[in-house]
Amino acid sequence: MQQSSLFLGSNILTNPINPEIGNLSELQVLRLYNNSLTGQIPYQLSNLQKVWLLRIGANYLEDPDRNQLKGMSSLIYLWLDYNLSENVPSFVAECPKLKFLDLSSNLIISQIPIQLLTRLENLEYLNLTMNSFEGLIPTEIRSLSKLRHLRLGQNKLTGTIPEEIGLLSNLEILELHENLFQASIPSLMMLQCLDLKTAGLNSSIPTELGFCTNLTYLELSKQSYRSTASFHILIKTNQGARNV
Repeated sequence: MQQSSLFLGSNILTNPINPEIGNLSELQVLRLYNNSLTGQIPYQLSNLQKVWLLRIGANYLEDPDRNQLKGMSSLIYLWLDYNLSENVPSFVAECPKLKFLDLSSNLIISQIPIQLLTRLENLEYLNLTMNSFEGLIPTEIRSLSKLRHLRLGQNKLTGTIPEEIGLLSNLEILELHENLFQASIPSLMMLQCLDLKTAGLNSSIPTELGFCTNLTYLELSKQSYRSTASFHILIKTNQGARNV
């Protein structure tokens, strides 16, 4: 009888992941995070169609073969942080049940893939922090209607923050800090945590923040605001907010 879970995180494992791991057809949970694993992420992981949690971040793994590693139909939670370079692996957008996706702290240099936003409609948590994503936030972000946490801080994103983010009625945490944005932000009634530190929003504090009535944490430091009028509106409307 095959085991359903394999926990090998936070050891001192080295060398590549053995491709024979793809023979564990009954595996449901695989944790190999925080080791010293090297080499390419094996395409044989595609054989693990019962795995619903895959955590292989914090290693020295290389991008998988984009033509061979396919989607995992049961995958719900995926950690690929502290590993990748250049691009988001295409198989990620082929995991339709994904609710949790962490691609933070990689060396990804690209625009945010449209496929992530249009094919992963069940996403509730998306973390792209500490990469080099560039360009605009795609308007297709509106497709992630179940999203609760969106973390895009410490990238090279530019342009305006799209109004489509305002359509994410379940969004509770929005982190956009340390980017190169312009202009205002959309209104988000359910938002509880907003981080815009060093986000590039100059001139005045966005008055739209006054409509984010559930805010409990607001970070606006290291900007170049020149007006205090909207600040008073903000304080009056969000008396519970901290770190204003």
